[in-house]
Amino acid sequence: NRVALHISGTASVDEQGRTAHVGDFDAQADRMLVNISALLERQGAPFGDVVSAITYLKDPADATRLRRKLEEAGFHGFPHALVEAEVCRPDLLCETEAFAVLPVRG
Repeated sequence: NRVALHISGTASVDEQGRTAHVGDFDAQADRMLVNISALLERQGAPFGDVVSAITYLKDPADATRLRRKLEEAGFHGFPHALVEAEVCRPDLLCETEAFAVLPVRG
């Protein structure tokens, strides 16, 4: 009696599909969280429905700042791996995929 929602490869991308905030890690992380939140909200879900996530970081030195931003946004309380890796575009500094489990809405 649940719906599985996979949010794949969400990053700092604007409404026209362009990278937003090139070179600014903090602004990219903020935009990434806004985009994830918007995708969840379209399904009637808050961050509290997320059960796991993986975030890919181009530079592992950004991990502490990212963890703080995640905590402040309420994106916590579930397994969340931070992985040093190339991101889908060369100008993106972080990207998250998340898995949420939602109640069936009738």
